[in-house]
Amino acid sequence: MESNSFLENIHKKIKRRNRRNDIVKSTTFIVGLLLITIQSVEIIKFEIMNNLWSEYNSETEVYEWEYSAEISDSQLFSYLIDEMEIDEVLQFIEEEQENLSFVETIKLGDK
Repeated sequence: MESNSFLENIHKKIKRRNRRNDIVKSTTFIVGLLLITIQSVEIIKFEIMNNLWSEYNSETEVYEWEYSAEISDSQLFSYLIDEMEIDEVLQFIEEEQENLSFVETIKLGDK
């Protein structure tokens, strides 16, 4: 009889210790998860504000002829040739073909 009660007491102590260990592990996991979540929210807020700030302060690209209305067709053409890559020039000419009547009038190589 005594051996049964002794074994039962040992089993109860083992169960209590296992429950205690489970509670400690669960609590540690939950607290760690909360800390990671809070830190992640702060990082996300910082990145969002940084992105919004960079979008707000982004420089806009303005072509010289859009900025200065007095630029002539030949100056525009020489700017396109000198300052831009050939792919950009061809793309610009394709997109703005009706507005670029000077392309037809300027002959390459003639001075």
